[in-house]
Amino acid sequence: PARTAKILAEDARDSLRRGIAAFRKGRESFEADELMRAKDFLAKSVRSRPSAEGYFFLANTLSMLARPRSAIRAYSFSLRLNPDVPAVHQNIAQLYDEVGNRSAAFRHYREWTRLEPKSSEARKALAMSHMWFSQDVEKGADLCEEASALAPLDPTVPFDCAQSLTLLLPPMRQSKEANSGAVCDEGGAASAVAANSFDGSSSHYLSRILPLFQQAQRVSLQNWRGGPSLTIRAAATSASPEEAQWSRGPACTTGTKVLRDWSIAEGVTSEILTPGGEVYGQQFPEVFGGPFSWAGQRYAERGIHLTRLKNVVLSGNEGVITRGCEVFVPYYDAQVPWHENLPGPEVPGDRVPVLPAALWLLVMFPANFFSFLIDEMARLAVWLRTTREKLPLLVPADRGTLKGFMYDWLSLFGDFEVVPYNILPHFMGMEQLAAPRLVVRELHVVDWHDAPSVARRGDVFLLPPRAALQQLRDLGLQQAGIGSRQKGTRRLLWISRSAATTRRV
Repeated sequence: PARTAKILAEDARDSLRRGIAAFRKGRESFEADELMRAKDFLAKSVRSRPSAEGYFFLANTLSMLARPRSAIRAYSFSLRLNPDVPAVHQNIAQLYDEVGNRSAAFRHYREWTRLEPKSSEARKALAMSHMWFSQDVEKGADLCEEASALAPLDPTVPFDCAQSLTLLLPPMRQSKEANSGAVCDEGGAASAVAANSFDGSSSHYLSRILPLFQQAQRVSLQNWRGGPSLTIRAAATSASPEEAQWSRGPACTTGTKVLRDWSIAEGVTSEILTPGGEVYGQQFPEVFGGPFSWAGQRYAERGIHLTRLKNVVLSGNEGVITRGCEVFVPYYDAQVPWHENLPGPEVPGDRVPVLPAALWLLVMFPANFFSFLIDEMARLAVWLRTTREKLPLLVPADRGTLKGFMYDWLSLFGDFEVVPYNILPHFMGMEQLAAPRLVVRELHVVDWHDAPSVARRGDVFLLPPRAALQQLRDLGLQQAGIGSRQKGTRRLLWISRSAATTRRV
């Protein structure tokens, strides 16, 4: 019996060793066959000799094979044998989130934080769980600030927290206090101070969300030392394109030049199309007997400008614009995930095309119908009604293909050369995600700006100028033939009510 037990123990250890090796190989190569081999070895190991390590790697393998419930069972067995392993609590919490068991996820996020009190990732995960499971936004925001303080040089923690907080309502206590404090003058108009001070969502954004976005941006820009060095080689023939040649950076040994006023950069031309500055939204109308606080927010109309940049590099899913050590910051500013977009010093693995000219239509959340329409199409409408020039359009794409509604809108406005700008999944890794995607000799950008002497609001995302939206309406009606129809005829602009992937216009 002793010899048999020894043989079984050695066999279990061998199966565990081979299973772990197969798991790591399958994880690196995304090979399902290798992961199946890992599962078989690890299952054999825990049958012969149950161990916390064996169940942990078996659960990891099952998770990668898209079997979350089986993986949860394996993690649970691992915790029975050793309840104090932080990685097990982290992984099982994430799987409980995936299958929709928020209460179980919350318990394990709490245990993970208890076991690793100095982990910013653990505290951030617990913050998210507080916000989404217990609906305690205030507690979640407090934990986010603690997590950011634990990792002051990591931009992902404050950015992820800020992005989640923007999707949630402000704490009810703050909104009630804001509403109860709303005061109008005799004419019914609230002062600018009252409009900003007494709106719950604005004060919550400015006090709890914007500082996190700004911290993420500040760290990202401070840490960046430039992408790979670029040389543009002339075309071999008149019919062939120029080529981008790269050498490993970093190019910026003395730091980064952050440009919010693009007109001061060399070789840049900029034209103000509308100055902005008109103020609206200062009324506090009564709705069902109480003040409607959103309408009380004070908005100053944003201006519109058109800029032409030369010899710039576009990188990341958001198409961040850089040139050497210069970073061109668009209007959305701190809300851009800079840490996912600024290129590293590595030479790109894929060929980077060089375009003679293009119009920049790359904004955050581009696959969303609302974002695409009121932001990207508003920029295109301004461009077309200002210049009447058709340039190749840089449009967000999925594996080289646009969604159906994007083609519909573009075909309504005219025939364009579309340059698909692929949105890459995060599992490909930050190095590839933020690598240079395009070099553009002459890039045209329609963007917004704050009017002179008007203080910027923090929550500016997806609030295009009214003038841009009016140009979009005018152009859409004109192209559809609705504005000049003959008497007795009707024309319909039809938008299907379906998912963004299948919606048609």
